[in-house]
Amino acid sequence: MRNFSFPVSSVAILSFVLSVQAFGQNIIEQLEPTSFQSKISETENVQILDVRTPGEFEKGYISSAMNANVNDAGFEEKLAAVSKDKPVFVYCLSGGRSGSASKRLQKLGFSTVYDLKGGILAWQNSNLPLVTPQGATERGISLEQYQSELESGIPVLVDFYAPWCGPCKKMAPMLESLSTSKSGEFKLVKINADENKALMKELKVIEIPTLLIYKKGELTWQHIGLIGEATLVQELGF
Repeated sequence: MRNFSFPVSSVAILSFVLSVQAFGQNIIEQLEPTSFQSKISETENVQILDVRTPGEFEKGYISSAMNANVNDAGFEEKLAAVSKDKPVFVYCLSGGRSGSASKRLQKLGFSTVYDLKGGILAWQNSNLPLVTPQGATERGISLEQYQSELESGIPVLVDFYAPWCGPCKKMAPMLESLSTSKSGEFKLVKINADENKALMKELKVIEIPTLLIYKKGELTWQHIGLIGEATLVQELGF
């Protein structure tokens, strides 16, 4: 196993249909990256919340964003500087945490919340700009290094994960156990999404966890979200 620690279903249709939600007079609207950017440019004294961790924020953020980690105990205290009567633009890496943050803002009485669909991954995939602090670097692998990992006589399972991702953490023990019990029958390659955004953009991976199976260098299967061991073993061909 190589571990790089440097990253249309009915449910999807329902998510699209419910992308604009009302709670009393408070609105959450989920926007695609280009629409999100357009709304920002049309808004005076714009309020943008990056709800990722400080470490993620330091590697690149949308211009004018302030960092308020939604999983931090002091999240709501940081909101004291944000006006409830003006629109708030919220984003994270892939959309999960921003969705949670948007609902919290709604309950706290913020009038209008715009949630970036697909997060920073979708933003970058749309070739939209990020502010990169001086000295910030990405430690991820290159596309060439990634492709070299796929050159194997056995199936290769690629796991795009993030340390903070709930479903990723739930699957991790199963993947590690499978990698050990089926050693020599397949290769597990783990890619940290936080540190491999450029690679994910090239591969058009915009959600996590994403699992990919390659056989003889060719992509034969892909899955987004949680999955059981039995299904995974079947797809690997054991």
